[in-house]
Amino acid sequence: VTLPAAQQEIPGNQVRFAGRAPGAVRVSMWENGKYLTSPPVEPDGSWSWEPEKTWSPGRHVIRLFAVDARKFHSERTEIVFTALPPAEVRAPRPPAAPILTAPVPHQQLQGPTVLFTGYADPGTRIVLRTEGSVLGTTTTGPDSSWFWEPDWTWPEGHHTLDCLAVDAAGLESAATQAAFTVAGAPGSFAPAHTPHAQPRY
Repeated sequence: VTLPAAQQEIPGNQVRFAGRAPGAVRVSMWENGKYLTSPPVEPDGSWSWEPEKTWSPGRHVIRLFAVDARKFHSERTEIVFTALPPAEVRAPRPPAAPILTAPVPHQQLQGPTVLFTGYADPGTRIVLRTEGSVLGTTTTGPDSSWFWEPDWTWPEGHHTLDCLAVDAAGLESAATQAAFTVAGAPGSFAPAHTPHAQPRY
């Protein structure tokens, strides 16, 4: 057993078990005569278990043994550790709201196309939507810049879009509003699909 260390004191919500059992296919773990779990053993002999539960404060004695493919058991091993009160778990922070550099607020554009540019946290996905409907997405480059140029023409008049950044965990930023007016742009705003621009970097 490599984790936890013998007699280790550890917050009850951060307990992780790990070790090695070469030749075994699983490890059977028990506490006070009650079965806990049976994590599989990887081909290299390693195994691990990170329970979702929070262990009650105090001393814990976990007994375990390895089981091979023929169901033979190894000798018992003990893991003794002390669970401390749970550590504070901070909620993940969403990405920062994107910065929109074009179009500028309430800008009047000639159209018929509109190019959107800005900055956001590197690696985030930029989502542009209106009234809850996604119009398009793009991805920020290593320099934090992004751009999106839809392949349709915008009708004349005032337009308002929400621009959000989404990180790898799916957390959304606050919305940055893009408000602009298109003048002298014949045609209709009717995207047949959700366009996906490629990052420019």
